[in-house]
Amino acid sequence: MYLIVRKNNISHIKKNDLEKKHILHVRKKDLLDVRKTDLLNVVKTDLLNVEKTDLLNVRKINLLNVVKTDLLNVKKTNLLKVRKIDILNVRKTDLLNVRKTDLLKVRKTDLLNIRKTNLLNVGKTDILNVRKTNLLNVGKTDLLSLLNVGKTDLLKVRKTDLLNVEKIDLLNVGKTDLMNVVKTDLLNVEKTDILNVGKTDLLNVEKTDLMNVVKTDILNVGKTDLLYLLNVGKTDLLKVRKTDLLNVRKTDLLNVVKTDLLNVGKTDLLNVGKTDLLNVRKTDLMNVVKTDLLNVEKTDLLNIVKTNILNVEKINLLFFLNVEKTDLLNVGKIEHILVYYEHET
Repeated sequence: MYLIVRKNNISHIKKNDLEKKHILHVRKKDLLDVRKTDLLNVVKTDLLNVEKTDLLNVRKINLLNVVKTDLLNVKKTNLLKVRKIDILNVRKTDLLNVRKTDLLKVRKTDLLNIRKTNLLNVGKTDILNVRKTNLLNVGKTDLLSLLNVGKTDLLKVRKTDLLNVEKIDLLNVGKTDLMNVVKTDLLNVEKTDILNVGKTDLLNVEKTDLMNVVKTDILNVGKTDLLYLLNVGKTDLLKVRKTDLLNVRKTDLLNVVKTDLLNVGKTDLLNVGKTDLLNVRKTDLMNVVKTDLLNVEKTDLLNIVKTNILNVEKINLLFFLNVEKTDLLNVGKIEHILVYYEHET
């Protein structure tokens, strides 16, 4: 569940606010306008120096119990070091279900002092290839370092697996290629780690098959199929004809009824034109010229009638991912933090 934000520009920031130690000086508007409580119960500090308003005024939960520290002015403190509460584990509220407002869309100001680039509103710039600024390297502080949960950076992998999965590979894989992608590893982008993960591939897929998990269904959370939760419109996102993609008992995962899961029509699922899925050199990572990243020519990615899997304009993907009693990706001891960015309609 998440916090619902309505019809408010999240922050109108002055150009000198960061210099004056006012990180997000807000005028006459509730930053996220929630109810009955100060979301960030900050001691000895105005969290975002909001003039006439409680910062996030949440009902009965202190979302981010920050002690003696400005939210983004993190020197000797972890930005979101939460004691007994998961950062995004907010039960009865949609934290990221922002209707007409982009959660971090700052119009005339860079959200985190990113010179010529909005943090999440990258117009003609690659989302992960920001020209003069490393999107996740803000100033001298990594943005992900600000999200330091516990003692491990969220995506900064030094001595730890990608998501601190103790002794378990990220998706507990077997001994095959990541979906058998001929000569290209799905996330192995030549000589560059996707998210600068030291010497570890993003999903650490060495000799294993990402979706061939011995005795465990990767996305089979409890008794509910994750793909069933991703039901866009009236079509299961990855429901191939009459067979569930990940519920194939005596059938090979990628050999569903005479059709290779990744061989849609005459085009390889991950062979978009002549561009590798994540190896987009002179092309925007998510804006592949005239081709949607996963929209293979004239064929829907996984035979989804009239819906593009990753181009669901009028449908909030996270709205379908709203699992009340089940952590969507909380399989075993793995907690995933979902980050969502919604375009204005």
